[in-house]
Amino acid sequence: MNVGQQLDAIIGRGQTMQMVTSAAAVTGATFEVLVVNVAATFTTLTDSSGQNMLSAASSGGHNLSGVSVAAGMIISANAGRTIAAVTLSAGSVMGITMQRENLTTAV
Repeated sequence: MNVGQQLDAIIGRGQTMQMVTSAAAVTGATFEVLVVNVAATFTTLTDSSGQNMLSAASSGGHNLSGVSVAAGMIISANAGRTIAAVTLSAGSVMGITMQRENLTTAV
């Protein structure tokens, strides 16, 4: 996802959103991005290939294990993958899934 698509996601163009809180795990998702609403700590963050996104960057992850991610931060999976599973121990995030259509044709 490029920066323009991420901005489209943030302003609500052509997407669906799901609030994720520490109350419940989300699996089987296809989120392109997570926008942190309230500072969030993840216990599970897995992409569509099964990659543990909490692991070290050298292992293909984002090095987020035990980190409190600040409100306003945007998290996406690597290599065009989607985010498939999210569990939080604290905070909340908005999971955003872009609709599979060309947004520029409507402009």
